Amino acid sequence: MLHIGLLKSGTSFIQHQIRHHHEALVEDGVLFPGGRSWRTQVTAVRDLIGTSHLGRGAEGKTRTWKWLAGQSESWSGQAVLVSMEFLSFADQEQVERAAGSLRPRQVEVVVTVRDLARVVPTMWQESIQNRADWSWRAYADSLRDRPGADPEPARAFWRQHDLPRILRTWVDVVGTDHVTLVTVPQRGADPDLLWIRFCQAAGLDATRYPIDPRTVNTSLGVAGTELMRRLSLASQNRLPRAVYLRHLKHFLAKDVLAKLDDDTFGLGADDQEWAGERARLMVDEVRALGVPVIGDLAELVPPSSAARRTPDQVDDSAVLGVAVEAILAFVERLADRSADPVPGRSADAVSGLPAESE
Repeated sequence: MLHIGLLKSGTSFIQHQIRHHHEALVEDGVLFPGGRSWRTQVTAVRDLIGTSHLGRGAEGKTRTWKWLAGQSESWSGQAVLVSMEFLSFADQEQVERAAGSLRPRQVEVVVTVRDLARVVPTMWQESIQNRADWSWRAYADSLRDRPGADPEPARAFWRQHDLPRILRTWVDVVGTDHVTLVTVPQRGADPDLLWIRFCQAAGLDATRYPIDPRTVNTSLGVAGTELMRRLSLASQNRLPRAVYLRHLKHFLAKDVLAKLDDDTFGLGADDQEWAGERARLMVDEVRALGVPVIGDLAELVPPSSAARRTPDQVDDSAVLGVAVEAILAFVERLADRSADPVPGRSADAVSGLPAESE
């Protein structure tokens, strides 16, 4: 079984639950290749689809997809479960290669999807963390194909979120009955509901695998995202990508800013209206495909609600507040890594106190 995402559709939450229960899954005849080391699946999928668009080299550089297919072939249990959202990027040839390499097992595909009003802001936020520097307005205008807008954000977004096209690509290879769409519940729903729906699609008994409540993949607030955008812009010619990702994305954004009490953001009234119209068109196309749905396609249409605060409304004082927290976090990190606050100097010298005479 292949869980292929889409991006920002609760995939990190689902993958966390699978890894948490991987031993129980094995006992029940379900193999999750790599177990708790999910990065093996990431590498395998990068190998399958090629990773030049992710900046990691040419297709075929690794051979981990063949390893994963070999795990599937040798597994004597009832199912093999792979969960990696980059599979939703695959084109027809890559899908055929994936399905062919996993036979004689029947390939079942699960696609999770969230409504556009929640996906668009989180995808902009993720692009900022990955070193893009588009303003919120420039990003939204691109997706809406407004005159004069930069087409690059739209190309990337719709490659990853054109749900009807993604479904057709997989349906053409494995068949309509073997692709199941799982809708992500709207805000306010039971937090366990997405996991319950996924288990149903995967043929698992959700009561056997209770939710691990630990939070994963917490989003940034509006001020934290704007700080990351400014850091991305300022660091372009100063920090290598690896340094940026390690210290600014994975430490500052994920471990510091995501934990601050920072206002969440969403679509303004005009963008929300556009998202609703676009979602209704997508739902009509999905319904025409006839794939099984767990949940409700109506959940993919953003509900009418009051306009939310947008990222371009954040003021400099809010950004300054999170920047202070960021500086303190880096100082604390440096202090934890060094017993001597200033290399080559004693603690007394640093404090300004006279050292004891011998």
